Amino acid sequence: MEINQILNDLTVKGTVYNDIILTNLGPHKHLEGALISELALIILEQQEKVLKSVNEGWFKYWLVRVIQNQIKSSTSPFHKNVRETIHTKLKGETTEVDYVEIEDEDDLTDKLIIEEQLNLIEECREELKVNFFDAEVFKLYYDEGLSYREIERNFDIDHCLAWNSVKKTRTKLKKLIDSRKKH
Repeated sequence: MEINQILNDLTVKGTVYNDIILTNLGPHKHLEGALISELALIILEQQEKVLKSVNEGWFKYWLVRVIQNQIKSSTSPFHKNVRETIHTKLKGETTEVDYVEIEDEDDLTDKLIIEEQLNLIEECREELKVNFFDAEVFKLYYDEGLSYREIERNFDIDHCLAWNSVKKTRTKLKKLIDSRKKH
């Protein structure tokens, strides 16, 4: 596969790479063009790495990681071009949350959908049954914003153990959320 074919597949509806982009954008599919532009620049800058990943069979993984970095990182070019910070309330505390800027009339609807999703996540977190250790590590990682290395340094918990604990709790939480969405 050549670089031009990869770039083409990013833009063609129904291709695996375009589906990956749309899945990661979630309700903000209207930002597809901006994200594809950033991805094209990255792919053109890193052609050797991209071709190596394609040949070795891990390009989809690489693409997902790059997309997530562009969407979630506050220092990414995509973030700087199309995102803003809004304030939301969780459990009575004001928290800054990164939110993709929406410039059309569906702005309020999308904000309400995000608020409903956040409420569902909070309800499920309160109902989730996990052991004390997993619950505390999950809080440190998500609520306190500590990295796995910071958890290791501050609490003498091996970073691999913290990662496994968060992963296990996140999987249980996702299953609970998915079951609640179905009902």
